[in-house]
Amino acid sequence: MELDVSEKQRYQLAAAAEARLSNPRAYWRELAAAPSLLQPDEDVMDLLAVHCGLVALAAGLLLETTHRLLFLTFGYVRRRPRVRAVRFDEIDRGNVNMVGRDPEVVLTLRSGKKIRFQGTRTDRDQFSDLLGIVEKRIGSKLDKSGFRPRQ
Repeated sequence: MELDVSEKQRYQLAAAAEARLSNPRAYWRELAAAPSLLQPDEDVMDLLAVHCGLVALAAGLLLETTHRLLFLTFGYVRRRPRVRAVRFDEIDRGNVNMVGRDPEVVLTLRSGKKIRFQGTRTDRDQFSDLLGIVEKRIGSKLDKSGFRPRQ
């Protein structure tokens, strides 16, 4: 039995969420909205719970697909998700900075725009996985010299 594209993507999302998130039910709106944001030829490779932006009030999901990074969040009161999508070929470089005691990844796009990602409180141990995803996709363009692991 062959699955259609949307069913396959839903199974990929469910499997990744179950494997990666400490509480998948906390992201039920993001997980429900994600399939409609995926292109038919995209596969979900991984997902993580992260904060995005300078003032990260609400966590969201960062999906690694075959073509791009896709961040989506509903925040606290939104009815529609806030979505940021970045194709891997748009990323010029990446830096790891420390914000207090917490690390963040700053992706600089070819357009000059910067996108910031931080791990969430409950899934903070996934920050090394976030670094792994970014490093796998952009290679030596990621500068990790500013990263100091927690002790």
